[in-house]
Amino acid sequence: MKRKILPFINLGLAVVMLFFALPKLGASPEPLANAFWIAWTGFAALAIAANGNIILMSEEKRERLLAIKRQRALRFERRLASIGSKAEAKRKKDRVNESA
Repeated sequence: MKRKILPFINLGLAVVMLFFALPKLGASPEPLANAFWIAWTGFAALAIAANGNIILMSEEKRERLLAIKRQRALRFERRLASIGSKAEAKRKKDRVNESA
């Protein structure tokens, strides 16, 4: 239930952000303030696009993306484990060399 409602809430909040940002866009004589409002508008547009994509995405595609994320996480964990085991082997080798 939460997964289905959350994108709609986020989309609504992003639209509200955009609603408040558009009237102030270009109203300040300072260029830094205008850059801030342009960035604010860009982030709101990105949030709207991302949440719209989540809402419109089919269940099959969502499951496929979740499977890809799981595979990447497993690959990353294996890589970390191999780095950790190599570091541990090096420490053991250094201890043997120090004691000899």
